[in-house]
Amino acid sequence: MKYSLLLLFLGILASCSKPGADTTSTTDSTANNSSVQSPNAEPITLTTEEMERVNLEIFFMFHNEQLFGENPEVMAYKEDFTTTGSEFTYVILRHNGSRAGWHTVEQPAEEEQAPDPYGESDPYGETDPYGESEGEPEEIYTNEIDTVEIKGRYMAFLVSAPESTSKMVKIILSGSTKLVNYPYESYGEIKSYVDESPLTTEINVELSAPRQFDRHELYVKSKIADLTEQDLAGFSKDQLTILRNEIFARHGHTFKTDKMITMFGQMDWYHSLVDDAQSLLNKFEKRNVDFIKKREG
Repeated sequence: MKYSLLLLFLGILASCSKPGADTTSTTDSTANNSSVQSPNAEPITLTTEEMERVNLEIFFMFHNEQLFGENPEVMAYKEDFTTTGSEFTYVILRHNGSRAGWHTVEQPAEEEQAPDPYGESDPYGETDPYGESEGEPEEIYTNEIDTVEIKGRYMAFLVSAPESTSKMVKIILSGSTKLVNYPYESYGEIKSYVDESPLTTEINVELSAPRQFDRHELYVKSKIADLTEQDLAGFSKDQLTILRNEIFARHGHTFKTDKMITMFGQMDWYHSLVDDAQSLLNKFEKRNVDFIKKREG
């Protein structure tokens, strides 16, 4: 009898240890949690219109970084931004009068040499006839214009929830930034300073609503997109004339009228570089100049 009761008790325990509904539910929940992906886990594909908006924001970012740093005198002699899909190339020729002239540049220190077995640092008794040695500062002459080239590609990730009425995306950019100074003379030799560094940065872009431009930003928009009637709404004829001429002024155009000479001569960023800046305008700027001129009447 005792033996039969023991077998019955063991059978009940065995049946309780078999997978039941509650155990299955817990296991399924764990599997589902492990497979959940956050909304921005995978890159998303942008429409053509969305890519145009993203490109505009990327251009604004590069433009502001290159021209609005520590020195307010920097201006864009020539600037262009081209894209193919998610790949981009931004090139700007920056003019900065204060960079021109002689500057002291620290040279890399000479690599440590093995000890002289003869105990002589200069066995022939010779010295540097110019009094120079590796590692000492060098005086170089730099030109007023240097070139910055930024190349790379970007990926878009959804930041806002899929069910949200807004669409915020995170744009992650990767590539390289190259700074090239135009040739300078150093001790009778023509040299060119080049510095290249990796590019890794990100920006958030709201795609649900059109970007609003302040009046002082319109000359920047004119470099990468067509201006609209809405952009110029409320402008007087004089204001339109100033905006049109600012597109030229930003490239160093030399003005002939007293009004424009006075207007832009008081700007820290303005330098008279070329007699006519027409050839320095890109396709968007040329179209926008014509568009504004028609509005002037």
